[in-house]
Amino acid sequence: MFLNERDLPICPHFSKLGETYLYGFGILIHMIKDVDKLIKKSEEILPSEELFLDAVRDLMKDEIKEYLREQMKENPEIKDDLRNAMLMYVEAKVKESESMTILLKTMGKLGILTLPPEMKDEIISTMYSSFKKEIDEIIEKTL
Repeated sequence: MFLNERDLPICPHFSKLGETYLYGFGILIHMIKDVDKLIKKSEEILPSEELFLDAVRDLMKDEIKEYLREQMKENPEIKDDLRNAMLMYVEAKVKESESMTILLKTMGKLGILTLPPEMKDEIISTMYSSFKKEIDEIIEKTL
């Protein structure tokens, strides 16, 4: 059974006679599917523009780092100031963590002090059982 010639699109590369035309039309469809696959694969393989932007950012960062290093080599005073500022920053972060720990400890004590006596005993025993292992380790280290 053959399709009528007017039902098929015209393709100058294939014969228009019966099965040969249908065979050629099948190859054409297969070629189109292959091109679609190729386009989809190339989209997966080729990096997105985001990747290019990230690469450019990294290159710019490297250039800035190199420039700053050169400036610090030329002026050792800046290098020392930067080192001192970084040490002060780290010390400040450590002090912040220490003060937050003291604050939480004090708030916990205050919370326990404001509880009714029957709840206070229950919470203290619950906290002790929760942290028994850690408390025992601390006691052993101090003895």
